[in-house]
Amino acid sequence: MVTKPKLFDAYIAIDPTVSWNDGAEIVRAQQFFSEARDLQSDLYITAANTFGTATPGIQELVGALGKNAARGFRWKFEWMKDESHLSIPLPSIYSGLSTIFDGWYLADPLLLFDEGGLEAIRRHFREGATRYGYERTTPPFAISLVVAALIEKRRLEEASTVLLHDPEGNPPPWNQLDALARGYAERGNVEQAIRFCRLSLQENPHNAWVRQKLTEMGANPSALPKHELH
Repeated sequence: MVTKPKLFDAYIAIDPTVSWNDGAEIVRAQQFFSEARDLQSDLYITAANTFGTATPGIQELVGALGKNAARGFRWKFEWMKDESHLSIPLPSIYSGLSTIFDGWYLADPLLLFDEGGLEAIRRHFREGATRYGYERTTPPFAISLVVAALIEKRRLEEASTVLLHDPEGNPPPWNQLDALARGYAERGNVEQAIRFCRLSLQENPHNAWVRQKLTEMGANPSALPKHELH
């Protein structure tokens, strides 16, 4: 990293031995991090338990990292006090990859949606793509998670808007159209329940539950308007 900083985008240093050569590598790192202004990289460092602490060399390196002000640089140090130099590689690799790819997967997209709508979610993936060096669009599954969460919270109108926001680019899954139909039926909104049943049937003509539900609501399951999604 300190000699060819553009060679890799991310680094995992597992209990590194940095004090050799009379600490020359530490001095080099201190100089590099004090001068670096732009560094689009991730660095994850771990230290094993060496007589109750991390080695002095690693502690000096972490001190140098703490003084850096490089834009775009992310780093994290973790002292694994329950690990030895022999046992530390496996947990370090897992934790290191989790740290480097933090934000890659949205565990709670509804939280981000409530902060800024679908654009906030799209921006999250756009910015992540820039960091990882390639173009990345919003995964359809992320949108589906938002819809599912909105339905769960009975926010049906918002769920409907999100689900049908781009029928060409992101065709709505029939099972979520079913879920909206159920939600509106439970609310007593027969008109919307019928609408989403018909939309579901367009996506999945073999949906027996929808055909039965339409019949129960007095609608003809065979009378499906064309291109209603659009």
